[in-house]
Amino acid sequence: MAKRQSGIKGLLKRWFIDALGAMAQGLFASLIIGLIIQQLGKIPWLSFLTPFAQMLSASSPVVGAAIGVAVAYGLKHAPLVVFSSAATGALGYSLGGPVGAFLASLAGAELAGLLAGKTKVDIVVLPFVAIVAGGMVATWIGPGINAMMTGIGSFINLATELHPIPMGIIVSIVMGMVLTLPISSAAIAISLNLSGIAAGLKTKSNKIGYVAAMPLPEVTRGINAFTLGVRSVNPDATVEVKWTNSWFDPTGEKQAAVELLNSGCDVLGQHCDSAGPVVAAQEKGAWAVGYNADALSKGPDAYLTAPLWDWGIYYTEQVQKIIDGTWKSENYWGHGHMDEGIVKLDKLSANCAEGTEEAIQKAQEEIDNGKHVFAGPLKDNEGNVKVQEGATMTDEEMLSMDWFVEGVIGSVPKTES
Repeated sequence: MAKRQSGIKGLLKRWFIDALGAMAQGLFASLIIGLIIQQLGKIPWLSFLTPFAQMLSASSPVVGAAIGVAVAYGLKHAPLVVFSSAATGALGYSLGGPVGAFLASLAGAELAGLLAGKTKVDIVVLPFVAIVAGGMVATWIGPGINAMMTGIGSFINLATELHPIPMGIIVSIVMGMVLTLPISSAAIAISLNLSGIAAGLKTKSNKIGYVAAMPLPEVTRGINAFTLGVRSVNPDATVEVKWTNSWFDPTGEKQAAVELLNSGCDVLGQHCDSAGPVVAAQEKGAWAVGYNADALSKGPDAYLTAPLWDWGIYYTEQVQKIIDGTWKSENYWGHGHMDEGIVKLDKLSANCAEGTEEAIQKAQEEIDNGKHVFAGPLKDNEGNVKVQEGATMTDEEMLSMDWFVEGVIGSVPKTES
């Protein structure tokens, strides 16, 4: 029994210390360096760095590839397994973010590693096993990644009980995951709500399209917040949703946008990580609200504005709490306003309709004075009352939102649990 326990401890150290420590290096060698390059690119004579930063942004599968290679290399696998893990990590990242990349590359590398040196055709067998095994794990864990992350808080609590060095590795990785996961706060819903006002005032056809990533509560919540903003200034407008089922698919996102524009939509919104919808709007003579990036350069005649957020502020606050010993696991919903600076709305472009700035300013003042984005009465798009008059949605209800508000055309596909 003692020997078996030692083996378990060895695996736990390998997977949760060695592998996570390697993942940290992959994450920081790609995403964090990308953030540094992004800031340097704002200096006029260093603007040529901007495309580099985009390739290393949180939405890029390159980050997943770096994680995959780092994990396989950190576990000292054969070169063929390490190289194949670039593909596995990118696949896992596209389906489940950093955690998806980590789990997919870990599973693929470990299984392929069992066969290293045992066949005469390793050059075929090892990459095949690594990619297929990792890809299957990525496919399985992608839809349920948010549920898994709920347990990360407990994992951090456990990490703080370990010795300082492994604790530092684990906490840094967990914080990196939190920063890059698609987890939205109430403040993000506020930002999306305000961007919806810009869309609602601009549309002439009263048909707005929305390109959405995964059918998860955070995306659904954003669509609903956006739609409520649209209909607060234009009650006759509707928002038609098309799902891409990917966090980052520039081709698929642009194609979904084109389909929406061809169906009569003249303004687009989005919860996806490329500027594909903005580019499509530019090419089709329509307008678009971007997502977490100033996309004016991609659509100078189409871009209206975009919700933006800076997790660095949150990151600094949480790291300080860890240092002070006051950190605890909890859902972060912001403070009900945008003053803290994590979430904001990009400057309005000259393409916005007259009166947009005033309407957004009024709505933001109401929110700052206590108005809740998801305050009743609210009905779903089938006419059922979901939030009674005088009530507001609880954190738990927002975290599990799987229905669309009135005005949304489309449905939320049910994911298998």
